[in-house]
Amino acid sequence: MKIKSLFFAGAVLLAALTGCNKEEGGAAGGLDPNGESNVFFKLSEGTKADAAEIVDGTGVTFTDGIIYFVDGSNQIVKQFTVGQSGAQYSINALKTSGVIFTGIPNTASDVYIIGNHDFSTAASTTTDMSVVLAEITDLTEQVDNFGGVEKATLYGSGPLYVSSSTEYDKEANVIVNPLIGRIEIMALSTDPDDSGLDQNDPEDYVVASYELEGIYINNFYYQVGVHGNLINGVEPHNFGKIFENYDNETAGGQYLDGSSTADWRTILFDQGSPLTTAVNGLVEPTNDAWAYNIFSAPNELPRIVLKLTNVKVTHWDSPTNKETIDRPNGSVTDGSRDGIAFLTVQKYMDIANANAELATLEAGHIYKIEDLAFTADDLTDLPEEKVTDPDDEFKVFVQVEMLPWKAVYVEGGF
Repeated sequence: MKIKSLFFAGAVLLAALTGCNKEEGGAAGGLDPNGESNVFFKLSEGTKADAAEIVDGTGVTFTDGIIYFVDGSNQIVKQFTVGQSGAQYSINALKTSGVIFTGIPNTASDVYIIGNHDFSTAASTTTDMSVVLAEITDLTEQVDNFGGVEKATLYGSGPLYVSSSTEYDKEANVIVNPLIGRIEIMALSTDPDDSGLDQNDPEDYVVASYELEGIYINNFYYQVGVHGNLINGVEPHNFGKIFENYDNETAGGQYLDGSSTADWRTILFDQGSPLTTAVNGLVEPTNDAWAYNIFSAPNELPRIVLKLTNVKVTHWDSPTNKETIDRPNGSVTDGSRDGIAFLTVQKYMDIANANAELATLEAGHIYKIEDLAFTADDLTDLPEEKVTDPDDEFKVFVQVEMLPWKAVYVEGGF
């Protein structure tokens, strides 16, 4: 069931250092570099008139987190837990009256906040902020969040800077955003009506029936920077154009770069024998959507590959004989692959923006494909067969939603 809810329009942390241990000739703002200060934080929430409509009825909620104060050497000089019961400070207090954090070393130059993340022991005990950031930007560490968006990791950072206020010495404004984006596929369909087939064209096909065996997300990055920047040496994962990589019995082995797919099964690809069978050309997931959380990458798009099996097509074999057969697959000559076909989504078009083509799928957005509609002409013998042909790409029209803020719908095409 779809439920409309209001979420953060932008979570803004207002930090102010109150003036204790203030000495002339000390740190920036006149603070003694060997001293400490108190810091006032308040978490303010905004609302959007355009409420996000999330498939599972929930949106990103700030449930718990850690606030870090970091010096110029990227060392954590102080940290506090915020959340519900058991945390040092409650999120409710942060959002209402605000909280004063005490004993902050004046060497602190930046503030970070990370919410909704279950840290490893290494990240929980380190004093090196880079270790913490490396963990939250590793997609394998986001697996606990894949069941929905309400626990998507939130991140924000900003400098502590000298304030013009007479009430305190330093301040910071930090906007907190989700680190991930999300693709949701709610249906796959084709029209099995064969009344319009050309009797004189034996290659004019209509898909009569099919099974959906697998959905695979290709060209996804397993690690990015906290601002969505690419990391040297990190290449996207792909099953590629190799037919056998999408075999239900063997795909679970390696991506093209040799890395294991074990961490990604059911997370960034689904397989079954089959997953589901079409009824009147339509397949739908058991739950509300097949959903995949992803990292955004600049000017890069993940590709969606769908493997169909037991594909039956109807055509006129001759002007007097209409028949339904296994869809021919010309990638081999012995007919062993007949009835197997692929769809590859390469382009995403924003429905709410006059079907404008998207250059990237951004963090903090849900890209919802309400109906991935296709025809027999969109099917290919091999996966990603049309990737190098920009004039023959399948496009998807999508509704895009800001994870906690605003909804957007998109459509897709092959």
